[in-house]
Amino acid sequence: MRMALGKAGFTLSTQVQQTLALRYADGRLRINFDGFVACVTRLETLFKLFRLLDKDQSGMVRLSLAEWLCCVLV
Repeated sequence: MRMALGKAGFTLSTQVQQTLALRYADGRLRINFDGFVACVTRLETLFKLFRLLDKDQSGMVRLSLAEWLCCVLV
């Protein structure tokens, strides 16, 4: 998965990759094509949203609970 996500332009920590596997993989830790596309689409959306919110490009944003929920439910 690390290589496939890398080819898609993502460099993610092991922790994030494990979380993605929990979310998108089946019981054998395999991700089918549709799941991979959903995963990459979600990552692209979240990265774009983060860049919009990170106005000073510090790598950190501060959100209220309502703002955070709106972001993750996109």
